[in-house]
Amino acid sequence: MKADSDFSKMSLEVGMKKAFLYWVADSGVMLGDNRYPTRGRESMVSMFSTLSDSSFTLAWEPIFEKIAESGELGYTYGYYTRTIK
Repeated sequence: MKADSDFSKMSLEVGMKKAFLYWVADSGVMLGDNRYPTRGRESMVSMFSTLSDSSFTLAWEPIFEKIAESGELGYTYGYYTRTIK
């Protein structure tokens, strides 16, 4: 939960793209509406290279986390706020 909160703070300070690429693990997966999951850091680098985050800010508030006993899998979910500048 702290890492997610730190991600949100960084996103507000330096932009969503830099925050995602700083915090995502090499094996990270991003889910989105109406598309297949984006798998892996390199896929996210490619995806974000065509997006501009200069016209908005993104904040994230995690409300739940679950981590497998083995430590091999974890996830959070919560609410995000996208504010147009």
